[in-house]
Amino acid sequence: MKKYLALILAACFWPFAAHTTPQNGVLENDVPSRDSLTDDTGWNVIPETALRLNEAQLRTAFTGVTHNGQYRFLREAVSTFAFTETTRADGTLTHRQGRETLSGIWEVTGDQICYTYDKIWTYPVCFNIYKSGTCYYHRQRSANGFPRDGVTARSTPSTQEPDCDALTS
Repeated sequence: MKKYLALILAACFWPFAAHTTPQNGVLENDVPSRDSLTDDTGWNVIPETALRLNEAQLRTAFTGVTHNGQYRFLREAVSTFAFTETTRADGTLTHRQGRETLSGIWEVTGDQICYTYDKIWTYPVCFNIYKSGTCYYHRQRSANGFPRDGVTARSTPSTQEPDCDALTS
């Protein structure tokens, strides 16, 4: 199952060259051009108004917060794009997608947030997060220390109304 998921992720998010060697699963890259943040489907668009969050902003946006969101892809084990994830102050998390509930850990390292789950992604999967309005765009940067590039999800804190569709249409 892990190999199957890794192949799907690899096919969807072909690695782009990193500018430096990964450390602790995090890639230190230059800020990408705006053109690399969009695709023809419209879903992968990070709005012009979006700001990339730094370490302090990531901690504020995710510590003790539940995010409701949606993925760009389906996994074999679930039949919904929707997910809910709670990132607690102690570094643990609970991720729910369909009938599946995962636990794991999360951490902020520099300007990236990294997740490790107990059953499927047992290695760090790291993201730059961009925010516009109430919407957070999750741009994958690495998985298990290998470079990845692509917007995989978007989310909104559960206490706020999402405005993602309005921003990308």
